[in-house]
Parts: sequence; C-alpha cells; structure tokens
Amino acid sequence: MADSNSETGFHVLVIGAGEWLRGTANSAKTQDGIAQNAATILTYSIKCTVFERESYLNQRSRDWSFGIYWAQGPLWECLPEPFRAKLNTATVNPSRTPSPEDFIRMLNGETAEELIRVPTPNVIRLKRSSFRALLAEGLDVQYGKKLSVIFSQFPNDKDEPTVTATFEDGSNATGNLLVGADGAKSKVREYLLGSEKAALQPLPIIGCHATLTLPADIARKVIAELHGQVDTLTSGDKVHDIPDHKRPETWEWRPTMTFWREGSDQLTNAAEIRKAWNENSEKMAEPFRSALLSLPDDAVIWCERLSQWPTIGWDNKQGSVTLAGDAAHPMTYHRGQGLNNAVHDAAYLGRALNDHCENGKPLTDVVAAYEAEVVERGNEAVLSSGGNSVMLHDWEQLMNSPLFQHGAAPLRQ
Repeated sequence: MADSNSETGFHVLVIGAGEWLRGTANSAKTQDGIAQNAATILTYSIKCTVFERESYLNQRSRDWSFGIYWAQGPLWECLPEPFRAKLNTATVNPSRTPSPEDFIRMLNGETAEELIRVPTPNVIRLKRSSFRALLAEGLDVQYGKKLSVIFSQFPNDKDEPTVTATFEDGSNATGNLLVGADGAKSKVREYLLGSEKAALQPLPIIGCHATLTLPADIARKVIAELHGQVDTLTSGDKVHDIPDHKRPETWEWRPTMTFWREGSDQLTNAAEIRKAWNENSEKMAEPFRSALLSLPDDAVIWCERLSQWPTIGWDNKQGSVTLAGDAAHPMTYHRGQGLNNAVHDAAYLGRALNDHCENGKPLTDVVAAYEAEVVERGNEAVLSSGGNSVMLHDWEQLMNSPLFQHGAAPLRQ
C-alpha cells in the first residue's frame, strides 16, 4: 500500500450505516480487509468513516430478514475471514447449513396449494439487526449524524477534488469520496439530481409487516405446511429468529402481506391498518389464517406504500460523490433483489477504489466505470422488481411474473 493512501491520505466518507457498509467500508478501512476478485487477492487499506443518522446501532424497533440468493461470491469478497466465520451468527437459523437443494415454496394463500418451487441454492437468510451489528465491528461509525449539506471543491486540474459533509449538529467531515448509502429516501441522491428527479415513484401496493410468536400447535402446523422451508413469499409467513430450534413456540415470525390500493397516499390510521390486516388474514387457508389472526391486539403493524426509483445516471461531481445500495436503486422486495444488488455495489466499488489507490487510475475514471455498471444493473433490477410486484397481485399475470419465470436469480447474468 502506498503511503499516499494511508491514514493521512485518501479518505472515504460513507453516509448511512446500512447493510451495504461493510462491503466498501471494510474493504476500504481495515488492514486485514481481504477481497477476492477472480483469482486475485486484493488487500485494501483506505481510511473510511461511516456517518449514521440513528443515535445508536439498530435504534429502530422494526427489524426484518433478507436473503443472499445470488450474491454469495461478492459477499465473500467483501468480508475478511474472521467475519465469514461469524456470518452464521447473523442468520435467522444459525443451526442451518446452506444447501444446493434450497428452495422456496410458493403457495396459494387462500388454498395452501403449492404453485411452484423457486430454487434458491445455498441461500443465506440474514437477520438485519444481527447482520448490521456484525458489519459494524471494528469500523469507524459515528452515530447521530443527520446529513445537512454536501459541498465539493475542485482546486485545479492536477489535484483531485475533495468533498465536505456537514451535519445537523454543526459538525463536518472532509474526504476524497463521499458514498451515499443512505437508503431509499437518500438525501445524497437528492443533492446529485435535485428533488424532482430523485423522488421515489409510488406503486399501487400497500405492504404491512408485524413481528410475533405463535402458539406451539400453530407454529408446528405452519412448519409442517412449509415442509421445513420456513420462508415463503406468497403467504408471507417468514421465520425471523430461532432462539431454540426444538421449541417452535419460541420462534419469532415476521409475516408480511401486501395488497392492491390505488393512489399515492399512505395507510397510517392504526384501526384501518388492523382492519386491513384482519380482512386479508381471514382469506388465508389454515394454518396461515390462525397464525396471522393470532397477532395481539396491541401489536405494532408497520405499513407503507411500495415505491421505487428506476436508476438513472447522476452528476458525480468529478468523481467525488456517488451512490450505492438502496440510494442507487430502491426497489420492491417480492423477488428479494435489493440486498443482493447492494452487495454487488460494495464489491464493485471496492475494486474501483483499489484500482485508484493501488494502481493509480484516476478517481474520475474508476468511479465512472463503477457507476456505469450500477446504473445499468440497477435500472433493470428496479423495473423488473416493480413489474414483478404488480404481476403478483394479478392472477392472470402471476405465472408470467419474473419471480415465477426466473426465480430469485438476476435477470442479467
């Protein structure tokens, strides 16, 4: 590693401590952060600071799980060996070993009839809060940092630009590259494109989510119905945490239901949300009906309108500001593509930064190359995911949806 990129040299500022952070932050920061690119082992050692708006890690009470369906290689590339060894501790079922035979049973929620089995070979199902805690280990994460202003400086043709982030608490930080990984409602994206072009596009679908444990008898029936594959998308019953594998009444479930609702308004009234939850639950076949209706009356149901932002190019301020993860390609979740694309972003940007810091390629060139790939892949993923979500709510289109035709695999290999 050249001295110019040591702790006093090249500095990456990451806005947002989401699931994306370890990929580039770890690849960029730690002395032992090893990434594998084909047959080449690259060691990155670039100063990186992460700024998170939450006051502490996992401040939000809402949690969820997600699957690594086709990004296992890039994930391994982003994680040094000690973190690979601990990855199973962040899964919803640490006792489970991924298998080439893994699949998801897609069921007709009203009849429990199996519609299709979606192959998900070697899927890694992660609990978000645990995964974030693992990724944050050893990183310089500053909490309570709500972004206020971004300012890029361009000194002359010979020197690279610098970028300064100012936060609502009055503090600021200056680096050579700022990465907006601040989620679907990204302020960094708004800075780069303006509020109109950066705005999310609402879809005519409402999603509701809750967390609950089930009575032992219902839990066992759900597990039996799912043939042990306790992650199914049609009925929406997904296991979220398994503290005691032999006692399913201790398992935590995170059911999700989505339904058609025209307009762009949000569903915010608690009574109306509960009414929609119960009405949709009543339509389900057993044991899913009983499982969903067992949600306590005082339980919190999170509800939002699904939205998307088909990725377009942005002005990266001469390579000083870029986007990654949900900030670059916010998409719907019915095909499980969001995290997989974010992991790809992290791996690709890690390679780009290595090309700049180790191989001397201009920052503008490596950032432009990274963004060209992200924009093409992200736009396709957003549009196919949104179209898939719409088709899943129409029985006449269901079988032709990307999920039923291509499973959880990317459309572009």
